[in-house]
Amino acid sequence: MGYVVLILTVICLVIASWKRLAQVRRFRYQSKEGYYLLVHKFEKSGRYFGVFQQGEVELTLQMPINTYIQLQPPIRGYLQHTDGELQRFEV
Repeated sequence: MGYVVLILTVICLVIASWKRLAQVRRFRYQSKEGYYLLVHKFEKSGRYFGVFQQGEVELTLQMPINTYIQLQPPIRGYLQHTDGELQRFEV
């Protein structure tokens, strides 16, 4: 009887862990968007970054060089990003 309870507990633990892992993976690859303010931009090791702010939320995103050159902070626009990379920023 004790072995059955132990096996069922382990099975439930594996299922819960699997569901949590799938949830974390889905969240990690989500695309986010909204109106943000570009407050600062910088270059580090040949990669270009922008610091975007929306209220108390601050995001540091990698951006293409043409966008880096084109934008001059502070500027507000509609931002779309995925996995820490800027996809689109419309003024």
